[in-house]
Amino acid sequence: MPPWSLRTPSRPNLRAFTLVELLVTLLLAALVMGATLSLLAVYVRHFQRVDALASAQMRGEMVAAILRNPIQHAGLGLSDDVPSQVFPGLGEVQTWGRTLEATSNDTALRAVYGVPSGLVLVVSDSVTLKASGSSGDTVALTLSAPVPADMAEVDGTRTKGWVFFAASEKPLRVQALAGATLTLRNPQSTDVTLAPYDELLWVRALRATRQGDTLYTEDVTLSPPAPRLEEGSLSDLRFQVQGGTCTVHVLACGQGGEGTPGIPPGWPASFGTVLPAAKAQAPHAYVRAAWRVRN
Repeated sequence: MPPWSLRTPSRPNLRAFTLVELLVTLLLAALVMGATLSLLAVYVRHFQRVDALASAQMRGEMVAAILRNPIQHAGLGLSDDVPSQVFPGLGEVQTWGRTLEATSNDTALRAVYGVPSGLVLVVSDSVTLKASGSSGDTVALTLSAPVPADMAEVDGTRTKGWVFFAASEKPLRVQALAGATLTLRNPQSTDVTLAPYDELLWVRALRATRQGDTLYTEDVTLSPPAPRLEEGSLSDLRFQVQGGTCTVHVLACGQGGEGTPGIPPGWPASFGTVLPAAKAQAPHAYVRAAWRVRN
């Protein structure tokens, strides 16, 4: 061959993917993607279920938190007398049978309770208010600080017109307010004795019940019933008052998500609760709270 002749250099043997290989690759990718999406769907459902159950549990615990103080302070500063005997003229409270009672087939709760004021009676010796109608049944008392204007008033038909002293066991009517001086009248049929540095308690009355699917509370004689949770929060609410103990049973409904259908274990069958069709598959939580009444 002449020296000036050119030879085409050899090229490597190049080869493309076959259709079968491409199809196999696409199939494997689809399998991996499907498995990933399945795991993601399981995770999302689990998250929704946990979130829904947590919201139901939170709603039930909110009911218990709202009712705890009124129940624990029910009858505080009162003797065993019923409200109808010791609150003459105090609106509907004067018709109640007990300072803490379940009514309407255990679906409503009524409580007369004391709210600590942080104010104490500043006297060197005990003070006695004579029985109603006697000379000396009205006394001006000095407290450790001025009385807040929004906590007491001169109106015996409202709870703000009444106060307790923790050790006296009898409620007294407010007759006048002037700074740290509080004038009280004894409406009871017996004398009431106040001890030095005894704490003043504001009288309040609560009514709690389930209306629709939420909790309503009423500051009796002061404000109308008002919802405390969003609508749809409760499926049932029951109260039991026995032997100085008040038990609240809350069947709370979660917000959205999935959960175990039906009424959760532990809910008393004696209540005869039946879930409506709209809530039969909704997540529920059973919250039970019990308190000893301090009186």
